[in-house]
Amino acid sequence: MAVNEMHQRIWQVLGQIPPGKVVTYGQVAELAGLAGKSRMVGRCLGQLPEGSRLPWHRVINAQGKFLCRWAVKDTTVR
Repeated sequence: MAVNEMHQRIWQVLGQIPPGKVVTYGQVAELAGLAGKSRMVGRCLGQLPEGSRLPWHRVINAQGKFLCRWAVKDTTVR
């Protein structure tokens, strides 16, 4: 499977996350048919084009935290 195809599958799942809901990187991977590839999901989200309208901010880690390079405070989902 080509990298671009994997990205497309992940981005397609990302586009289906409804407002007000969050999912884990692992759940995105599983829904994209890439079970066990949660880190790949993270890398893919980091490569989203600037200005993308996909809801990358609805993806959290398995511990309920929002992870990104620019997070500066505790972002635990309550």
